[in-house]
Amino acid sequence: MIWTPDQTIRFLDHARRYAWLYTLFHLIAVKGLRRGEAFGVPWPNTRLVDGEIDILTQVVQLGCATHTCTPKSTAGKRTITLDTATVRVMRSWRRYQLEAKMALGSEWVETGLVFTQADGRGWHPAQVTDWFRRITRAAELRPITLHALRHGRRP
Repeated sequence: MIWTPDQTIRFLDHARRYAWLYTLFHLIAVKGLRRGEAFGVPWPNTRLVDGEIDILTQVVQLGCATHTCTPKSTAGKRTITLDTATVRVMRSWRRYQLEAKMALGSEWVETGLVFTQADGRGWHPAQVTDWFRRITRAAELRPITLHALRHGRRP
């Protein structure tokens, strides 16, 4: 099952309340990234001036552990183009993340990843999936998988 554009917008409106996750969900919904691809994007592969992101790595879940590797197929390695609204969302996220980094100082965990928790650590895929389910319930939407968010009709 997938959501309609209106349902996806409703989800994203609710997800805005969770600053550390909104941009991740936005990118998955609007650009169709896989969960692991989004988790593996480092800032050096993200060119907001050009509006492009190179997908060269992914984070996979192996039981409770995670592993960073290349996408499973050559088609998985690609460059995605960002629309103007997504570039704006990504720039806002970058500012927010840099402010958090400055506020934490030496307590910030430097991973270089685009999508991090409040202390700089990368997300565990299961954590984000749990948050996705919570936000889906809060938005009173029918449940779908996080993977299905990428296949939905784009808002």
